[in-house]
Amino acid sequence: MTASDNSITFGSEAVFNNANTLMQESVSTAFDSDKNRVVIVYRDNGNSNVGTAIVGNVNPANNSITFGSEEVFKNAAARYMAVTFDETNNKILVAYDENASPLAGFCIVGTVTASDNSITFGSETAFNGTNASNAPKALIYDPVSAKNVMIRADGNNSEKGTAVVVSISGTTPSFGTAVVFQEGPIDFQMTLARSADGVVALTSDRSTTPNYIAKATELTVSGTSITAATQVAITTTAAQSPAGVYDPDQDRIAVAYKDGGNGNDGFAKVFKPNNFVETRSQIADGKLATIQVGGSINTQQNALTAGQQYFVQEDGTLGLTADSPSVIAGTAVSATDLIVKG
Repeated sequence: MTASDNSITFGSEAVFNNANTLMQESVSTAFDSDKNRVVIVYRDNGNSNVGTAIVGNVNPANNSITFGSEEVFKNAAARYMAVTFDETNNKILVAYDENASPLAGFCIVGTVTASDNSITFGSETAFNGTNASNAPKALIYDPVSAKNVMIRADGNNSEKGTAVVVSISGTTPSFGTAVVFQEGPIDFQMTLARSADGVVALTSDRSTTPNYIAKATELTVSGTSITAATQVAITTTAAQSPAGVYDPDQDRIAVAYKDGGNGNDGFAKVFKPNNFVETRSQIADGKLATIQVGGSINTQQNALTAGQQYFVQEDGTLGLTADSPSVIAGTAVSATDLIVKG
């Protein structure tokens, strides 16, 4: 990646599973910063759909990656996997559903060995008894609380968005009390992003009009308890598969999504955690997104008044008066250009 021109170059692709890999519903990655290795978990359709992990070693000199041997952590059909690296315990945490009766959901803890790019696992622990959510999920490590956060669609509760703290002791996971953060049924894709105060859940809601409005929810962890702030709508149109990342230097989250209300084009927005969206840019198919932060100039506006201050509205548009909460978008310097407030 080159910062001067916002460009990115890639090395050659490498095969990590020489069989049919069911990517859409069951592949996830994490970086083990203690061992300097990447971990991929996936459903191996070439081996009876078992839950499998593999460790990769990146060579920055030529942008290449090499892999160790595959390790089966669930010797049965598994799906809807998520993985994160616990920076306090230096462990890999995996969540998944068993794709067979009784469809239970599990977490399992792995330990990476750098010398041979291998991973070993402890015993799995069920997080929802014997009647599974049978639904996608996301995991992230929260450095503020030194705990892991899992979100999922709870199939036992009308597929509502549900969050829970996952702690690790040795190679054993344990769970706090689950908290509903989204009353409407959660869509297939969901992600978690870090923030200065905790983590932010990025989801879409199938109960909205129109369906699949994208939403952001600040989640704060204390011990093994989790508190959800009021959800904020990111979009006013159908927006599936929101994925976001936190920029700690700017204290902003950049989120990208497929906008069903705009021809399924890719869009990106930047917002301050627990606040409203500040800028939006459309991304044409096959093009890169430019995420604008404070002090930059957004040149994609229209009908602005030079010298006028604009506020972000609840639906992400710009207005001349403050919404609730009050968020200044920036000041117009022409009809099309807005200096984004830092």
